[in-house]
Amino acid sequence: MGQTMSSKDYNALTSHGYPSTLKPELTQKYQVLSEKAKQAFPPPFVNKPQDPEAVETPEGNRALELGSAAMKRAKAQWRTKPPTKEEVVTELGDLECFLLMFGLHYCRMFSDPRMNVLFDTRHADTNVSALDHGKRVGAAVLDRWYGTRYFRSLGRGSSFFAVTPTHQQAKRCPMRPVHHQKAMKFTTKQRDTWIGHVTCAAGEMGASQEFQDKLSTALAGNIDIYAPFLQED
Repeated sequence: MGQTMSSKDYNALTSHGYPSTLKPELTQKYQVLSEKAKQAFPPPFVNKPQDPEAVETPEGNRALELGSAAMKRAKAQWRTKPPTKEEVVTELGDLECFLLMFGLHYCRMFSDPRMNVLFDTRHADTNVSALDHGKRVGAAVLDRWYGTRYFRSLGRGSSFFAVTPTHQQAKRCPMRPVHHQKAMKFTTKQRDTWIGHVTCAAGEMGASQEFQDKLSTALAGNIDIYAPFLQED
């Protein structure tokens, strides 16, 4: 599937989520997926706490199950390793395609009631497309794992300093169930579902099951930097 690592320019701001150097058939596929991510936005803000029982959807539950499995794999390993650059290129076409993959991840997040209550769209920085959200997270992951410089190309400074206020805002969103707001923590189910939606997004890109498992296990092995989490049965 891969062609070349064309990530030397690190221009995430104007990227469609993939480079222009891919093979025609892959470019055509990614054009459709990129447009989907550009058109997807978080649901409108509702000033009412969510009913904790109103979070079950088939796709959301599938993501939760996949993320929980990744957490178990990560805990069973002394150290998790992300896919290599070469594996990313083989599976997705280019490192830059991480931006599109995470854009598709946010398409899923926006349609999942367990997750979309974290997006307070009264804030302009939140009320942006799935692709824009995906560029932020995808760029941060690329920089951390592969030493790229994608995040700064977004004009948002350092990803390390950007993530804390964003997460604090999400944790206190008035749409969350009241006890979640009071705890000011993401829940363990939200943690696992987040990982699972990345897994599903990689699958939508056409990645193999082996790659999906390695990717999700690596994410699970590093996600405790956002701990503590609110335990849910």
